[in-house]
Amino acid sequence: MATEKVEAPSQDESQSIIDDICHAIKKRMEKVITEKSARNRAKFWSGAHQQSRKGLTLDTIFSNLLTGKQQLPARPRDFRLNLSEEERTIDYGELSDVLAGLVRLYILDAQRDKLPMTRGRPNSAFSPERRGRFSYYDFSILKKQINNIIKEPSTVGLIDDRLLRDDILYRFVKYSIASAFHQAKENEHAFVNKFRPYGLKRQQLDLNREIGGEFVPFKEMSQDKLNELAAGYAIKGINELKNSNIPLVYEIVILLHIIDPVL
Repeated sequence: MATEKVEAPSQDESQSIIDDICHAIKKRMEKVITEKSARNRAKFWSGAHQQSRKGLTLDTIFSNLLTGKQQLPARPRDFRLNLSEEERTIDYGELSDVLAGLVRLYILDAQRDKLPMTRGRPNSAFSPERRGRFSYYDFSILKKQINNIIKEPSTVGLIDDRLLRDDILYRFVKYSIASAFHQAKENEHAFVNKFRPYGLKRQQLDLNREIGGEFVPFKEMSQDKLNELAAGYAIKGINELKNSNIPLVYEIVILLHIIDPVL
C-alpha cells in the first residue's frame, strides 16, 4: 500500500492554516506562562510522572520526529530502535500510550494496514522483525499539510515574522529558560533527564563544573539573579531561533512540548 499523498492546499487554505498556526501557538504560549510559576513548573517536571520511563520516552520520540532522526512510516518496534538503552525496555502498552499521546498532539496518525516497504535494500531505520499486527504510524494529515506550507521560504518567513513581532515569544522563551534554571538549581538529575533528548548530556555538566561554567552557581543563585540571567538568555535564544535551519514554528512546538507535555 502506498503512503497517502497529501495535496498542497490552495492559497486561501494556506493563509487560513497560517492564521490558525500562529493563533494556536500564541494561545498555547500564553496558557503555559500563566498556569504555573517557573519554579512550580520545574517542580512539575521533576515529579514521578514526568520522570517516568513513559514520560522520558515521549520526549525522546517527539524530538526524534521533529529533527528527522525517526523516519516514517514506522511500527512501534521501529520507534524503539531510536530510543536510549534504558528507554528500549519500555513495555508494549506504555509505548502504545506514548504514541497515542503523539496522535493527540496531531503529530501522528495510526494506520491499520501493512507497513508499505520500498523495494531494494532493507532500510536500517526499520526493525528486521516483520511479525505482529498490520499497523504502523505516519505523520498526520495536519502535519503533512503544515509540511507542505512551510516548504515555501516565503510562507516560513510570514509565520516567523508574525511570531517574532509578538511580545509573547520573548516572555515564553524567558519563562522556559527560567523554569530550566530552577530545575537545574533544585534537582540536577531530573534536569538532565528532562533535557537529554534535546542535546543536554551529563558529560556537558561535568565539563562545565570542571571549568567553572554556567551550571555551577545555580544552587547558590538568588531568585532575582536567576530571573536576570534567564532574561539575558532569552534574548540570545531568540536570536539563535532566527538563524536556525529548523522553521521557527517547529522550534516553538518543541519548546512547548518540553514545557507542557501531553502525558
